[in-house]
Amino acid sequence: AVVSTQSTGTEHVPEKQDKKDGAEYMTKVIEQQAAELRKYRDAVQNMGKDIIACRDYILALKQDNTRLKNNLEKLQEPIHDVSLMNIPRDNLIKEVLRARRLLREQTEENKELNEKLSSMKLNFASFETERREINELRNAHTSQNQLLQKLQDKVKVTRV
Repeated sequence: AVVSTQSTGTEHVPEKQDKKDGAEYMTKVIEQQAAELRKYRDAVQNMGKDIIACRDYILALKQDNTRLKNNLEKLQEPIHDVSLMNIPRDNLIKEVLRARRLLREQTEENKELNEKLSSMKLNFASFETERREINELRNAHTSQNQLLQKLQDKVKVTRV
C-alpha cells in the first residue's frame, strides 16, 4: 500500500512504500509534527513576551501623556506666579507649543502601539488555533499508528 506524500509546512514527509516501514513512517511523521509544534510554541511564547513589552510601553506612554496633559493644563492657566512673569512671553509660547507637540506625538505613538497590540492579539489567536490543529493531527496520527500496529499484528498471526 502506498501512502501519499504529506507536507507539514517546511519539511517533507517521505512516501511509505511497504507495510514494514509503516511504524517508521508514522514515527517520522509524529517527530516532524512535534518539531513543528515546538516551533509554534516558541513563536507563541515570543509573541506573548512582545505583547507584554508593548503593554508595558503603552502604560509608560499613557503615564507620560497624562503628565504632559497636566503640564499643558498648568501652562494654559492664567499666570499668577511672579517667577513666570519674568520669562519673556515668546519663550512661554514656545514652551506651550513644544508641550502641545510632545502631547500630540505621544498620543499618536500610543495609538500606533494600541493598533500593534491588537494585531499581535489576532496573531496570537491564530497561532493558538494552529497549535490546537497540530495537536489534533498528532492525536489522529497516534491513533492511526496504533491501528496500523494492530493490523500488522493480525497479519503476523494469520501468517503463522
